[in-house]
Amino acid sequence: MSARIGIYRSKRFLQEKLGALGFWGGALLLLVDMTTPFPTPVRGAYAMWWLLVVGAGGAAWILSRRIPVEETLQLAEESGGALTIPVVSRELGLPVKMASCTLRAMCDCGEAEEVETGQSRTWFFFNTNHGNGRLTRALDFAQRTGGQAKPAQLVGLNIARDLSEAEAMLNHLARKGYVADWKGQEG
Repeated sequence: MSARIGIYRSKRFLQEKLGALGFWGGALLLLVDMTTPFPTPVRGAYAMWWLLVVGAGGAAWILSRRIPVEETLQLAEESGGALTIPVVSRELGLPVKMASCTLRAMCDCGEAEEVETGQSRTWFFFNTNHGNGRLTRALDFAQRTGGQAKPAQLVGLNIARDLSEAEAMLNHLARKGYVADWKGQEG
């Protein structure tokens, strides 16, 4: 895990906890201030201040919900371009729904492509700078063989983990028009 990801995790944790403490603590003290003469003999004397604390807590919590674009790209670089929702959730300390939204947003802006591999997960292949992502390597191999790549060849070269993933990669490349002769059969 890089330093940037560690900083993001700690900053997000701090913002989330400060946001919850500020919001609920300010709301509780506002309620106490409005219903009792504590801390002053006049009820509601500090109501405006408690509303500011509630607002600051809400703003801190909202800031903890931003989509971590730069951190996800850094994680993709470290993992060779292939990410899953559980990996992003675990590495960045995000809830699963937020990790899913992050990866979908990366696909929407063109930084990643979603590929169903036939397994229980969907892989997100990123356009990494160093270009050694598995989908990129599969594309390079398919171009070297003139569009005649076979799933067994992809597994043999350690581009794909198994035959179903290799077939899914070739199906994805065929949908994009990079592999013209792939019909979905093993050869």
